[in-house]
Amino acid sequence: MTLILALKWISEGKEGVVISSDSKVTVSPVSYETKKVYPILLKVNEEYVPLVIAGGAGDASLIKQSYRISENVLKDLAVKEWNKRTPTFEQFEGAVKQIESILILGLENCVSMS
Repeated sequence: MTLILALKWISEGKEGVVISSDSKVTVSPVSYETKKVYPILLKVNEEYVPLVIAGGAGDASLIKQSYRISENVLKDLAVKEWNKRTPTFEQFEGAVKQIESILILGLENCVSMS
């Protein structure tokens, strides 16, 4: 089970998000934890632009790979199409579709090789 709580925090005139995640993955008698919450930020000069906060549970290597893919897609879109800003809802929806397509293609490739 995964419980993720988030709240918007304003400090010294700047906005931020505070997130807490508590979860454990159990596979047979083995129980392990992986990084469940992963902020993706774009560095612009000395400032950081928040793009998304990703979360995942399950196989650690798949989660880490998904984070890397998501980070690459989001940063690329932020630079090329979003004027180095946090995406709008519509822009974010489009980014999610791109990320899903990449992840599905990777899964199809794995299945076809087995």
